[in-house]
Amino acid sequence: MEIFINGAGVAGLALNKLIQKNSATHRAMIFEKNSQLSTNGFGFVLMPNGYSALKKIVGADIVRENLHPLKYYMNYNFEGKLQSKNTLTNCYGIYRNQLLNMLMEKEASIKWNSSLEISEQHEVTCNGQAINADLVIGADGINSPTRRKLFPNHQAKNDRCHELVGFAKLPKFIAAQYDHQLTKFTHQQGGLSFGLMSLGDQNFIWYMQWDQQKYGEPADQFASFFDDLTKDFRILDQFRLHLKFDHVHHCINKTITPLEQYHAEHILLMGDAAHPLPTFSSQGMNTALEDAVLVHELIHAVPKAKIGQRFYEIQGIKIKKILSESATLRSNFLYPAERMLMPLAHKKASYV
Repeated sequence: MEIFINGAGVAGLALNKLIQKNSATHRAMIFEKNSQLSTNGFGFVLMPNGYSALKKIVGADIVRENLHPLKYYMNYNFEGKLQSKNTLTNCYGIYRNQLLNMLMEKEASIKWNSSLEISEQHEVTCNGQAINADLVIGADGINSPTRRKLFPNHQAKNDRCHELVGFAKLPKFIAAQYDHQLTKFTHQQGGLSFGLMSLGDQNFIWYMQWDQQKYGEPADQFASFFDDLTKDFRILDQFRLHLKFDHVHHCINKTITPLEQYHAEHILLMGDAAHPLPTFSSQGMNTALEDAVLVHELIHAVPKAKIGQRFYEIQGIKIKKILSESATLRSNFLYPAERMLMPLAHKKASYV
């Protein structure tokens, strides 16, 4: 079977690696519109499901060598008072570039500066040339052009929850307090939080989440916007001098009406192209890895015509559950007063 993959993100690279390593009877080729791997983003939280999938893709030894264990999720209020502490199992911090390099298999299996174009009749071309493949994978991200052609009524829309994400190198005495942790400081009025993810060697990814309807947008003045919004967070004074704003990403959560299938004819969506997930879930990258493992298994297990249907039957159920849980976490973030009225047994921590 010949498999063409649109997009060299996590999902596309992972599937390509699995096919190149393990499939003597199948061939894969990635078409990537850019000239190199995207450098957007700093890192990921590898959750248990993503950790399990990554071991299958690259091998357990390589995974262990490249990950930084996250042992606790610590949730504080904006004054630094501990609200909750959760023990984490099989959760890790990993740099984005580190993960992408792990997933790279053969440079020759990627056509840079190229992308697959899908017509309304589901014909596939590249630079005007017809493409004949047994299976075409749309792994082209949250704003997927492939999804736009297959399902024009399911396009990504901006959500009111925004993030600034950056990098920090903390002094040893501060880093030691927050190593091996996901740490979050939340304002009691809702719609504003600051978090840290440990990557080891005093390195951290930091982020600020805010409600755009309540606090507006930074207009590229990231440092002053951050200081203004977090002025009540006195606990953050220990970090402020060490947060880097020269390379900061303004991330806007995207939402779509969930798809009722992930394929049309021989074209199949994966990762964010199939099911964009909010950052509250910490599952975007993890489910992309799961998608790759599942599609690779289905390529060998079911007839070509059944791959898309079986993929949705298995993964679609998981995605609906994640979306439901994410909606609860989003509501807790925006409306904490309502959360305080919930029975304790129904409260959940947001590992973001």
